[in-house]
Amino acid sequence: MTPQTEPARELAEPPRRRRTRRRRPALLVPGAAALALAGSVALLVGGLRLPAPAAGAPTSLDVTSRPSRALLACPPGTLDPFAPQARSGATATWSSLTGHWDPSPSPVLEVGADAARNPQGIVVAGQGAGELRGLSLAGCASARGRQWILAGATTLGEDLLLVVSNPSEVPSVVTVGALGATGPLEAGGTRVTVPAGKSVSLLPASWFPDEERPALEITADGPGVVAWAQTAGLDGETPTGAGWASAVAPGTDLVIPGLVEGAGSRVRIAVPGDSPATVRLSLAGPEATTPLGQAVSVDASTVLDVPVGTVPDGASLLISSDVPVAAQVTTTTAGAAVGAGTWKDRSLSTPTRALTSLHLPGAEALTGHVEEVLSAQALRPSALPSTSGASEASADLVVHAPAGGPEATVTLAGKAHTVAAGTSAVLPLPTAESDMTSNTPVHLALRVKATTPTGPVLASWRPGLFDQAGATGTVSVSN
Repeated sequence: MTPQTEPARELAEPPRRRRTRRRRPALLVPGAAALALAGSVALLVGGLRLPAPAAGAPTSLDVTSRPSRALLACPPGTLDPFAPQARSGATATWSSLTGHWDPSPSPVLEVGADAARNPQGIVVAGQGAGELRGLSLAGCASARGRQWILAGATTLGEDLLLVVSNPSEVPSVVTVGALGATGPLEAGGTRVTVPAGKSVSLLPASWFPDEERPALEITADGPGVVAWAQTAGLDGETPTGAGWASAVAPGTDLVIPGLVEGAGSRVRIAVPGDSPATVRLSLAGPEATTPLGQAVSVDASTVLDVPVGTVPDGASLLISSDVPVAAQVTTTTAGAAVGAGTWKDRSLSTPTRALTSLHLPGAEALTGHVEEVLSAQALRPSALPSTSGASEASADLVVHAPAGGPEATVTLAGKAHTVAAGTSAVLPLPTAESDMTSNTPVHLALRVKATTPTGPVLASWRPGLFDQAGATGTVSVSN
């Protein structure tokens, strides 16, 4: 099923060149033209035999099922946060199911029962100039009933746009909650009905204004929804980068592989439950895993941003907690100087699950599409002069082998690489499409870097925490 879109209400266009921006735009922009996308898992548990429950209390059974058909939803290209129905026409989408690149920004990737275990899709989105300068490798995903996004802010000068897709054949009621530095954020009207086969753009600043580090919780009834967020910002008139964040799930042991070298990364940690968390952070580099200081205490139902410190290139951030936490990393990289300021780039990193096999795009085609996207006309020009364009694009693959397991032998394009347990290695991405295989589960990050006239931009893609072609649920049976 391909979802339909409905005309979006236009948002008033504010003055383009303001040193600070404050807005209370329309709460909901239904059916943004950029969002003709879908993604759901059609869960068919045919002939499932449940044991007869005993009289009295309901019996709950955990059921894992492989669907006979699934759809992966892919995010749109760069959107104008002041008019989300406007988007950049320059995007490129790659699917591991077909091995092809598609200039269409919003594909629906259909997964059959006989498809590979880890079907994936990647959207190259970005701008080489203007207020939305930045680069993202945003992942396609299957619909979920509960997910978190820990990126961006709703303070002055920041733009946070939440995109939600309901690909199913029935309406879905979506609730957007948020945690802040001191606890749950109260807001009215955060329940939104997303029509069947439609996508909406939401502006969290309308509900949760002036939050420096919000953690958004998106819950949905029925078959669920797919959520992403675009973040962008200005420091006066100087852009501070734009990027897409995929949704994540809480866990007690999270791995975010392939951080960028330098001191510009911070991890946002949210504690969804009622108990405080004791969180320990470590960096797994090319030689060993090193703890990052003392354990960090995070109160229940709160959010904390923690600087990661100086990171060796390609290191993986390991997050260990005594209770489930959600986490994402934002990395800021300085670009060219302009006046009293500096152009900046922001990239967003998510946890991954460990895999033993994955089909990957080739470096030649990937970097070519990156340069093409960054060379397109700016969607929202900046007050400061800037010219679109990109050169010197390159790509690599970071592999993290978990501690406590065996040494990983990772094969790329027929060549074997050894990664010691508890370390991370940066490997060249093969020129052509290839299969990655490993003798033991490993965490992966595909990274790309390019140079624009105003400095470097970086992006990374990580296979998400969610199983794209499988689903786990709880069935309750009562007499």
